[in-house]
Amino acid sequence: MCVYGPSGSVQRNAPANHNCTARTGGFECTPRIRLTPIPIPIPSIPSPPQTHSTNSLEVPQTWSFDLDAGNVGADGADLWFRAETNTALFIEPRNGAQIALGDRSNRGRDGCAAASFSTTRVPLASIPVGSYVCVRTNEGRISQFRMNAISAGSPKTLSIGYTTWR
Repeated sequence: MCVYGPSGSVQRNAPANHNCTARTGGFECTPRIRLTPIPIPIPSIPSPPQTHSTNSLEVPQTWSFDLDAGNVGADGADLWFRAETNTALFIEPRNGAQIALGDRSNRGRDGCAAASFSTTRVPLASIPVGSYVCVRTNEGRISQFRMNAISAGSPKTLSIGYTTWR
């Protein structure tokens, strides 16, 4: 409100969303700062991997092995240590299982789950000692095994350590 003495007064509303303060010779109006809360997303904490089966296996040449049950020579196995000759040796998926060689690093459950799987056999020469290989088992679980050792001579035996997740 402006008061002009005996001449009168003039009143005006402040501009929308402004705060006005009387100053010498008039008013000073500044915009109101409206603080709108910004939602902060709370990241979901992924559940830790739950192990279905983990162990080490000794797999003789020409035997199959199952990474769900953790045994060698069982019906319904996931992989076969196939030998076509003394030097033509392969790891071959069986019974609907799939394999993903990738970069042979320890990828864990999440890394293996994102791998590109195939039913194509892998030459044993492509899996040197220390390599990790991802598997989607014939029961649909994600698994990973590490080639711990390959025996010398013929027939060979593979020593692997594996983990299969739920």
